[in-house]
Amino acid sequence: GNAYDFHGTQLASQDRLLGELDAAMSAFFAATNQLAVANNVVTFIFSEFGRTIRINGDGSDHGWSNHYLVMGGSVLGGRFYGTYPPVQVGLPELDFPLFSVTGNFRGAFIPTFSMDQYGATLARWCGLSDASALDVFPNLANFNLRNIGFLP
Repeated sequence: GNAYDFHGTQLASQDRLLGELDAAMSAFFAATNQLAVANNVVTFIFSEFGRTIRINGDGSDHGWSNHYLVMGGSVLGGRFYGTYPPVQVGLPELDFPLFSVTGNFRGAFIPTFSMDQYGATLARWCGLSDASALDVFPNLANFNLRNIGFLP
């Protein structure tokens, strides 16, 4: 359902739900280690929408950008990839109406990397050649960096 869609009750729900996500991911990773396949499995968790900077009263609204979680024995983990954007409203490049018919300015996070860059990094690890990457991810041509580097 919409349990992670925090339009409301964000503070009351987020801690518990992230704890559940942590337990589920930890159990899955432990199972891949127990089966000796951890280096052959990558879990990539993303959402199709990010959140806005300013709250809507009891939660946050849909926005741009997001955090992505990547887990696996081959993942070059323990790092953050990308640059955390400024967390303030009132910046001209961030403060514009998002999904709002009322024109409320809630601020947006601007992502460092595109989904094409994440996808190309994952697909390269799975064996996609660099020559085929532009066929699979045509928007990749808009970016100099085609491998974010979280996988070897």
